[in-house]
Amino acid sequence: MIERFLEQAGMEIHHEEAIYNVSAGLEGTPQSLFKVDTNSGSYKSNFLGLGVGLEPNLEFARTAGLKANHGIITNEYLETNDPNIFAAGDVTEFHDVIIGRHHVLGNWLNSDLQGRAAAMNMLGAEKSFELVSSYNFNFDGLRSNLDVLQSGAFNICALGDTNPAEPFNAKIFSRDRAYLKLFIKNNQCVGAVLINNPHRRQKLLELIKIKSRLLDIDRYLNL
Repeated sequence: MIERFLEQAGMEIHHEEAIYNVSAGLEGTPQSLFKVDTNSGSYKSNFLGLGVGLEPNLEFARTAGLKANHGIITNEYLETNDPNIFAAGDVTEFHDVIIGRHHVLGNWLNSDLQGRAAAMNMLGAEKSFELVSSYNFNFDGLRSNLDVLQSGAFNICALGDTNPAEPFNAKIFSRDRAYLKLFIKNNQCVGAVLINNPHRRQKLLELIKIKSRLLDIDRYLNL
């Protein structure tokens, strides 16, 4: 579905291609690129973008005696195993009270709110950090509050717990250019993926946070 939207917008998609040798595979200069060579062909180009992911620097934390896995491990108050040290942001693997397990969130809203929560707990607030994770992507200028999507535009949003390694049941609704997948655990909606359903985002965030049961989700969303 996503590929179809991209192709309608004029993009060409090539699967399983790689630039094995950057120095030999790029022709031009950093200021004036004009060709990219992959293992399957050559393409005229004036811009190259690479998504290489993130790898947090955790050695300083381990050296300080802090427990770390995919991130610096904290409890729901963002407190590490050292009661005098708190952690917040992309580098933190915190206990998420909403989904009931530890994980890492890597976006600016999470980092902002975790920093505030950690600061308050350093001052003695003892308040657990609660945020339904949300990743939102708009293509072709679409604003996330629009109900009507223009041709060639689309919106993708992931909410809550959508970890493929978790044992979920799923409920899927798909029609025309719209898609909704609910992730169900113990008859409660714990996460969702929405394509071209931006108007459902806020209500789903609220329902996931209060751990609504599936029948309530269906009724509130008129599914």
